Amino acid sequence: MGFGLDSMLSNDLIAMYGKCGRLGVACDVFDRMLERNVVSWTALMCGHIQNGNPLQSLLLFSKMALSGVKPNDFTFSTNLKACGLLNGLYIGRQVHDTCVKTGFDTVNVVGNSIIDMYSKCGRINEAASMFEVMPVRKPYKLECYDSRIYCCRIL
Repeated sequence: MGFGLDSMLSNDLIAMYGKCGRLGVACDVFDRMLERNVVSWTALMCGHIQNGNPLQSLLLFSKMALSGVKPNDFTFSTNLKACGLLNGLYIGRQVHDTCVKTGFDTVNVVGNSIIDMYSKCGRINEAASMFEVMPVRKPYKLECYDSRIYCCRIL
């Protein structure tokens, strides 16, 4: 594929192939990229989660950190989801700590993912605590209520 020079097109291809269940092709596009940005990494992480491999998403998250690319709110949200799917409370707490240190914990999509991760790991009190400190910004607070309702369902 001769798309190595256009990162935007490559990122779109990674996302598309991931959504279509062609993760091998998505990885090929990613591997051939000359420069990878946060969108490239996050798109491939999402592809792994969508195809039932959240552990691979977390491994990519570590590799991305080593490469010097900084995560964004969607990167954090994606990997918090991976932690919840794996019932990976220890790693989830580490990701949460990183969110706090970088200020992303107050971003609605990340805060909601933190709530969801804790609830899926059976830590309802921690999920409720996070819910209580979430900033109230309409209409996003509704997403937090959805996570809290999920918490109640698993009790």
